Amino acid sequence: MKSNKSKNSKSKKVDKAEDVKLSRVFYHYWKFTKNYKRWFLLITILYSFGEGVFLVGTPYVSRSLIDTLNNHGDFNKIGLLFFIILGLFIFASVCRRTAMYLGNKYEVEYVNDLIKDTFKRVMEKQLAFFENTFVGKLVSRTEKFAMAAIVLLDGVLDKLFTTIISIVAAIIVMFFVNYQIGLIFIIWLVVYILIMIVMLNRKLKLDYKKSKIVSRRLGVASDIITNILNLKIFSARKSEDRYYSSVTDQSRDAVLKSWHWSNFQSIVTATLFLVLETLSLGYALKLWSVGEMTVGEIVLVQSYFALFMGSLWSIDNLFKHLVQAISDAKEMVAILDEEIEVQDIKGAKDLKVENGEIVFDKAVFSYPNQKENVFNKFSLTIPAGQTVGLVGTSGAGKTTITKLLLRFIDLDSGKIEIDNQNIAKITQDSLRNAIAYVPQEPVLFHRSIYENIAYANPKATKKEVLAASKKAYVDEFVQTLEQGYDTMVGERGVKLSGGQKQRVAIARAFLKNAPILVLDEATSALDSISEELIQDALFKLMEKKTVIVVAHRLSTIQRLNRILVIEEGQVMEDGSHEELLAQEGLYRKFWDRQTEKHYK
Repeated sequence: MKSNKSKNSKSKKVDKAEDVKLSRVFYHYWKFTKNYKRWFLLITILYSFGEGVFLVGTPYVSRSLIDTLNNHGDFNKIGLLFFIILGLFIFASVCRRTAMYLGNKYEVEYVNDLIKDTFKRVMEKQLAFFENTFVGKLVSRTEKFAMAAIVLLDGVLDKLFTTIISIVAAIIVMFFVNYQIGLIFIIWLVVYILIMIVMLNRKLKLDYKKSKIVSRRLGVASDIITNILNLKIFSARKSEDRYYSSVTDQSRDAVLKSWHWSNFQSIVTATLFLVLETLSLGYALKLWSVGEMTVGEIVLVQSYFALFMGSLWSIDNLFKHLVQAISDAKEMVAILDEEIEVQDIKGAKDLKVENGEIVFDKAVFSYPNQKENVFNKFSLTIPAGQTVGLVGTSGAGKTTITKLLLRFIDLDSGKIEIDNQNIAKITQDSLRNAIAYVPQEPVLFHRSIYENIAYANPKATKKEVLAASKKAYVDEFVQTLEQGYDTMVGERGVKLSGGQKQRVAIARAFLKNAPILVLDEATSALDSISEELIQDALFKLMEKKTVIVVAHRLSTIQRLNRILVIEEGQVMEDGSHEELLAQEGLYRKFWDRQTEKHYK
């Protein structure tokens, strides 16, 4: 098995959004175009051809019209040229409106697919990712990634190719009119592009820093609001105000730097346009003065200068938005490119539980950035149908055992088997479907109590959901609520007490009725009377199941078949409640402390 430490070090490197290459950003957007390539190509052609023909063709025809008028030419020719200009306008309008209609339709569908896939891939991340990431920051990155896609699509489909085609066509026409002025336009364009590359590279760095600090500001705000109870308890409003203000000030400074650079970039662009206007128009007037250019050709040069200025100014603003969009997208791309440490192997099979025997075989595990292993060649066999309690001091590795069993984290080496099936080689979904897990701190959806219980088994009937609720004594407090089972529990279940949330979590375990049951301090938030009632219900739930119970309160496990005392990643004591008391070891000390009895 691949070392967990090497995987973590690798993923840490790619998590730096600043190091994400542009190619990775475009890759994540490009792969979604496979169903839309024909439509996006058609949209680009309609925008580019329609606008290009109008922007380039109109000045060219106008040149002939002006020269004809200046020479008092044939009225029929003048009328024909007028209707050609009108036709170009109508043609461009039809192309643009058609492109806009198709763009609205397929861009929305494309972005919708992108959002769904991004959410799906984020949900595939290991549990540790969510434990180390601000919720607000993650939501912000997801939203900015989608918005950046819209900016890129609009910019590329609508403006970028249209501008390029128009400028290239205008330069070609200028060469036919006067190659010297055409050369002025080309040289100027090369200089402009080189200068803009340097300036946009600087803008990209500034916008990335701005995007990063704005995301942090949103994450801090989300964290403070989520922990509003702590803020009230510790009277920490002023300190949190100062903390948030400092982050907000950093955000302000980053935004100002980006805006100041944009303003400087605009000044440079305006200066370059002034140079082009002076050179092109000045030289055209000189040629006119010696009879080498007509009035219509001078108007053509001026029109193409206006085209250059309008198009490049537009594309300059476009690139500013594209740079910002890319900076926003890089944060999510860093997440999408980060290696998923816990994932199904290719060809993984579904777990088939017939008995429920659990075996830890020479398991080695350490958390990232931790010098010592939590487990070093840890071995344990839990026979099918056995109920096992895990006790020990905090940090001994009890909860880590449950996380490894559920594959929230993976071993560095060794293996874990259920009925002789290595859990690293089976699908995570089938593994977790075979285990009913009640965590120490159950978190509920902002949905109704009924929906939260039914979440454990979407196929369950209403009768089955209510039966599970009664077994877990949820029904007892639900009957006191005005809206009963339709009561919304609030974000993360904040409207319920800790004990009520645990009852809901236990009701889920009843409803799931999986062959393996894992309880991690499942009754810690219950009062003594409720705990006694729930324990009776839980022992009924444990029948014919393999059960692991992590507990600090030893009264909850004394009826189990077997109790293991875990210390420093090793099984120090192993036996029933009575056997361990008789040994007068660690378990006896734990028991004495909790019961305030002192045996000699």
